[in-house]
Amino acid sequence: MSQTTGTAPRETRTERRASARPGMPPIATLIAGLLIAASLATIAHIDRMRDLDLRFQAERERMTNALSAHLLGYQLSLAAGAALFEASDDVTRAEWAAFIASTRVRDKLPGNQALGFAQWVPDGERGAHVARLRTELAGYDIRPAGTRPVYVPIVYNEPFAGRNRDVVGFDMYSEATRRAAMDQAAAEGRPVMSGKVILAGEQADQRPPGFVIYAPIRGGPSRELRGFVFGPFRVPDLMAGLARAWDSGIAIRIHDGTAGSTDALLHDTAPADVAPLLTASRPFDALGRQWTLTFHAMPEFDRGFDRYVPWLVLAIGFATSLLVFGMSLTLVKERRLADQLGRAKAAADTANETKSAFVATMSHEIRTPMNGIIGMSGLLLDTRLESDQRRYAEAIRVSGENLLQIVNDVLDLSKLDAGRLEFENVPFDPVAVVASALDIVRPRAQAQNLGLAFGHSGLGNGTILTGDPGRLRQVALNLISNAVKFTAKGRIDVELSVAAEPDGRSAQLTLAVRDTGIGIAADKMALLFEDFFQADVSVARRFGGTGLGLAIARRLVRRMGGEIWAESTEGHGSTFFVRLALPTAAPRPASPVPASVSAAEEKLDRATARRGRPLRALLAEDNATNSTVVMAMLGQHSIRLDTVANGLEAVEAARTTPYDVILMDINMPEMDGLTAARAIRTFAGAKGQVPIVAVTANAFESDRERVRQAGMNGFISKPFRKSTLIEAIADALEPDAGPVAGT
Repeated sequence: MSQTTGTAPRETRTERRASARPGMPPIATLIAGLLIAASLATIAHIDRMRDLDLRFQAERERMTNALSAHLLGYQLSLAAGAALFEASDDVTRAEWAAFIASTRVRDKLPGNQALGFAQWVPDGERGAHVARLRTELAGYDIRPAGTRPVYVPIVYNEPFAGRNRDVVGFDMYSEATRRAAMDQAAAEGRPVMSGKVILAGEQADQRPPGFVIYAPIRGGPSRELRGFVFGPFRVPDLMAGLARAWDSGIAIRIHDGTAGSTDALLHDTAPADVAPLLTASRPFDALGRQWTLTFHAMPEFDRGFDRYVPWLVLAIGFATSLLVFGMSLTLVKERRLADQLGRAKAAADTANETKSAFVATMSHEIRTPMNGIIGMSGLLLDTRLESDQRRYAEAIRVSGENLLQIVNDVLDLSKLDAGRLEFENVPFDPVAVVASALDIVRPRAQAQNLGLAFGHSGLGNGTILTGDPGRLRQVALNLISNAVKFTAKGRIDVELSVAAEPDGRSAQLTLAVRDTGIGIAADKMALLFEDFFQADVSVARRFGGTGLGLAIARRLVRRMGGEIWAESTEGHGSTFFVRLALPTAAPRPASPVPASVSAAEEKLDRATARRGRPLRALLAEDNATNSTVVMAMLGQHSIRLDTVANGLEAVEAARTTPYDVILMDINMPEMDGLTAARAIRTFAGAKGQVPIVAVTANAFESDRERVRQAGMNGFISKPFRKSTLIEAIADALEPDAGPVAGT
């Protein structure tokens, strides 16, 4: 009994221990699963917030680019208006109204209240100014009353009605904020925005405050200040035009200056009683005025961004194993990374496309009236004019061409930003390419009594490389033109070397442009190739220009796989270097000997003599360098040459101007040359029969057949000689010229 009684308890304890052990693994698994699920839920939340922040960052960039593009539209419009006044000593009220109507500026620039002209009137000229204006506007006077050293009264203000008419005569220089902006614009030679003001003709309690953008007008031999073209606008109106394209989940606050001051608040769409998910601020250069943009991601911005994923992950953790969790985590991370990259890329592409499309549209809209100004001034120069009239007409044409060059620079920069600038890959002679750039600049260098030398070494004149000769010429022309521009005396030396690489299939091209000009300060060298860079304001006033040339050159060189840099000592000149590695090409077979330049010129002179007047020609070419080359080749002949940058502009120019011949590039944006030629052939009368010569880098028989089918009369392939170009024009002008001839 005792043994039986003593054994039973031991067996019971063993059974209890055995029954307890199997219960531990499920408990440990549950605890591990909860810990893993909690960790994964935390990671999912962090990933979601990172994803949200990337989208918020991309949306901020897109909104900022859209605002920049609209302000650029104001700047270009005011620059065009200032160019009109600088090209003429007397722009009438009717001419100003017609200019504003033709550009449709107010339709394209949201928030704009008017575009006007304010004249610089010293106190000694006040009486004469008031008397002259009273012949147009009864009761005109300068307001407010009082004697001041200088007045800048509003003279023109379009649309000329209502409040815009009533404020004519208001002296904007009498008010400190406006005066500060005008002084800055005159000093820097560019459009500048004022601080916050109550627009003329309004009361502080009637409308929100606004701003005024001023563009200075200078004229005469000494470039004295004549006045300002100005455009008032209100920030809420401007933002209302942009808000339609923005994400409704983003609110924005805009302060004039730094954020924080209630008086400096310009615009606010953020609800006061809703806490934002994310907030970010950034400074913004508003045409010389510092703004602060503050963006708020509101709760609705989080739509569709897997807001429930952390809770789902936590729930799944209760029912899945560690292996399933690991696989799920890997798949989720890969999917999110792909989505994140895709959304960020799409948002960046959209922002860049929006900016590029706006710049291209504004460039096209400005280019169209500018081509009209240049074309009509060319027609005017064909007539019999007195010496003063001819000088004024030449000034209009030169001012128009200068503004057109600025527009071309901005458009080139936009195309490079968007990756839409195309590059050729054809055989070319590098010595001939650089020499052609020198030929274009040489007359200007000679006019400044500068020495201009060209040396080349390496494989010799017969070296043939493969690449884009037009872009290389554009870079060389920019560097040589800059050297001439910033060199008052001395010389410019251009050195080209081509050295074979060890593989025998490529060569290293090095171009050096050395001048004895003003040089560059050491603290400015790091910014030399940045967009819109000028060494300082005095340089911009003295030499002019947009500050885009070197930035465009650097991007072109980088797109060609090369590098560009500069060495300089202030006051002792500069040297710019370009280095490219390019494939070599077999020497091109000898082509039929073209007519000599003199023989081709005689043929062209006979064609001109038959008309008894200078020839009117149109060049359709989207490459600014190629346009410059053609203009230089034809510059010594009795030809009035107008230029356009795409097929749409070529069709419009041919519709409005009776040209003798059209030189048509084939590959152009907006509309190609073949389509443009077919459109011109539909015109009635002589305008539909104008000779058209195709100018293209392609030289296959199939290309000639396409040109023939489009109704063109001639065909020349790039690169071409001066004699080839002149002979092609002369042949196209022959009375019996048939379709498609040339080389």
